[in-house]
Amino acid sequence: MRIHTLSLAASFLTIAIAAPLHAQDSDSPKDDDFHVDKEIVVTAPYFERLDLLAGTSAIAGEQLAEKSRGQIGDVLLDLPGISATSFSPGASRPVLRGYQGNRVAVLTDGIGNIDVSNTSADHAVTIDSLTTERIEVLRGPAVLLFGGQAVGGAVNVIDKRIPRSIPDKPAHIDAIFGYGSAANEYSAGASADFKLADRLAIHFDGSYRNSDDLRSGGFVLSPALRAETLDFAEEEREEGNIEEAEEAEALAALQGDIPNSAVKTWTFGSGIAFIDDGGSLGVSFNVYDTNYGIPARPGAEHHGEEGEESAEEEEGEAPVSIDLRQYRFDLRGAVQLGGRFFENLIFVPVMPIMNILNLKEMRSAPASSARV
Repeated sequence: MRIHTLSLAASFLTIAIAAPLHAQDSDSPKDDDFHVDKEIVVTAPYFERLDLLAGTSAIAGEQLAEKSRGQIGDVLLDLPGISATSFSPGASRPVLRGYQGNRVAVLTDGIGNIDVSNTSADHAVTIDSLTTERIEVLRGPAVLLFGGQAVGGAVNVIDKRIPRSIPDKPAHIDAIFGYGSAANEYSAGASADFKLADRLAIHFDGSYRNSDDLRSGGFVLSPALRAETLDFAEEEREEGNIEEAEEAEALAALQGDIPNSAVKTWTFGSGIAFIDDGGSLGVSFNVYDTNYGIPARPGAEHHGEEGEESAEEEEGEAPVSIDLRQYRFDLRGAVQLGGRFFENLIFVPVMPIMNILNLKEMRSAPASSARV
């Protein structure tokens, strides 16, 4: 099935107009969240299938459930041409073909995620895969639909917070639970859709993830980084900085648990939509809250000149943890034109109608020892 599309953009609304689609076979089985009888590559608000313009990859259903991780960068690691910043288990952003930061757009339903992960690698992406329906990776010229800076590509996350259809049953509930032995990680997520009336549906979802310090199978540092750290320790010892040399040697010899790498995250979301033959209009609200530690890195702390050390440096710097919370409101609507040339008109704001981000960086006890 081929879809011809035309897109128009305004300062506040993004408008997509699609040609009529042929009716599908009414006898085909219905899909649910984990059993899909056909692959739908892209359903961005601009085009139904962006793979007509460029290569795309998508993760959904059982595959997404199997690859679910705390951060979206870790979820996509098995796809070709994709790596992750992997600054810590609590902060990992996708790297596409070597591009990262502002050159890779991370979107929710085609709208910018509006966090600070694109400006600093130690900040988390405010998306939880436990409540995600599908993740799409876009490459090539199609990415320009999402802005001129995203030359590396875009990652578009499709969720179900604003219902797109009225459930066939009065209630539909999905749930997922996971355990990871490497960090004693427990995770759970659930979503529920309810039919309030013939033309009104409401959605709720939530997730919780809690992990201790990550355990490695050997040395915490890679062989190359260990060699670099030992060289640094030797230089410090030759210069008479015995304390710094001993700290570097202890870090190079560290095995097992990665200190200050614990993560605790919870999310809650809800949405409601009015849907009938003439179109739809819906709003959603969600909260993303996470507290995670930043593991120490060799060379991240330097001693100052003689007599310039602060009291904090003399006592030893405490581990750094980040406490982040985001409140977000979204709006989406569609009008069914029913014409010969254009079937529907979809509009979404180019940004969330409200986004509040609280970010706090603290030097305190590691998250693993501070959690209840």
